[in-house]
Amino acid sequence: MIIKSGKISTLIVIVGTVASLMGTSVQATDSNQDKFFDSVKAHCGNAFSGKVEDSSSSTAYNGRKFMLHIRDCSDTQIKMPLHIDDNSSRILVLTKSGESIKLQHDHRHADGSRDALTLYGGYSSADSTANTKNFPESAESIEITKAHAPTRTYPSVWSIILSSEDITYQVVRPGRTIKTKFKFTDTVTHPPKAWDLSTLVSEITPAAQLLDLSGRFLALAETNDDFLRNRSGSIEHTLPDRSYSGVKQASYQAGQLLQEFNAIALH
Repeated sequence: MIIKSGKISTLIVIVGTVASLMGTSVQATDSNQDKFFDSVKAHCGNAFSGKVEDSSSSTAYNGRKFMLHIRDCSDTQIKMPLHIDDNSSRILVLTKSGESIKLQHDHRHADGSRDALTLYGGYSSADSTANTKNFPESAESIEITKAHAPTRTYPSVWSIILSSEDITYQVVRPGRTIKTKFKFTDTVTHPPKAWDLSTLVSEITPAAQLLDLSGRFLALAETNDDFLRNRSGSIEHTLPDRSYSGVKQASYQAGQLLQEFNAIALH
């Protein structure tokens, strides 16, 4: 087959144009990724309180305190503990991976050991921008969910949305959307230590474990006592949260401490 020179020229132009567009697309993706990553990283070391919106009829998050701590930042990875009340088990992990960003949820127990349901997540999708990253749940993550959270609907799509005023963490599952917004003006001076930084219980002596446990039992009892002494030593009347959710939360905290005590006794 003979191709005339005019057609060859046209073909070269088309190929060159396609290659140029592909190059521009890759550059735009890389640029969006870097801009997003750097925008999050700019807040490294800061913690922010937030408010949650839940589209379902669940009251699980009603009245609970949310805090996002943008804690550890390198050129390729950012770790952000997500505290809910005194539960510091969740750490959001953003990792650069080729032309995308990988989101994982690192779940820990209070002693620092990994939860069975951990490291689920996904990779940023092609429709992500410099301000919004969407992370559809990966096939590997779905298998983790099915094995360790059988009642949870799937697949999930997580999103992290940035503006000049706030950062929003959102998860969308079939039949439910949970969105938590953290304003950059709502800073927290002393965020708690997330559980991934905890020393494994196996590395602490039983005596030290009991001392720590007794201190936390005392703190819980004082927090939920109707009569407390103020700094001057006089008794003042205070009313803890006696709502259903407040009592339920206190009961849950006491139950967790009792489990820790039983675990120490078994060793």
